[in-house]
Amino acid sequence: MQEVKKYPLSMRLMHWGLGMIILVMLFVGLYMVSLPVDNPFKWELYNLHKSFGVVVFVLAIIRLGIRAASQIPPLPKEISTLESKLSILFAVLLYLSMFIMPLSGYISSTAGGFGVKFFSLDMPNFFSEKNFDLSRIAITVHIYVAYFMIAVLCLHLSAPLKHLFVDKINIFKRML
Repeated sequence: MQEVKKYPLSMRLMHWGLGMIILVMLFVGLYMVSLPVDNPFKWELYNLHKSFGVVVFVLAIIRLGIRAASQIPPLPKEISTLESKLSILFAVLLYLSMFIMPLSGYISSTAGGFGVKFFSLDMPNFFSEKNFDLSRIAITVHIYVAYFMIAVLCLHLSAPLKHLFVDKINIFKRML
């Protein structure tokens, strides 16, 4: 069995850090929409969710830059061509989701007249008037991409487990 090469430290830190923030954001998003409208905690969660959405967007840009500047270690030879291509596809889908999620949330909030604060700092509103149609479209995209991202993340997490337990290839080492 060939030795597994690791991703650069900067990529590993971004992978785990951004991954944890995104997982928390997905769970908080699902939880906050289930709270009753008259629950003040709901609106505190919304504000935190929006603030961390801005964080995710900025970190996703940084992560994409780091990825473009980094050498990606090759997958072990034992990984099939199909699985290799699927890993690229899932990486692209996750990157797209990391940008679509915060952008659609931002557009939904600002077009709907709710605004976005980055913690206590008002973020720019690019809409001179409320646009409820655009807000509804954006929140629909936000919701569907959230569920899509959950599905892709489940596959992303299950692939190394399959390689470890079925194929006896520990590709976890690439990201540890």
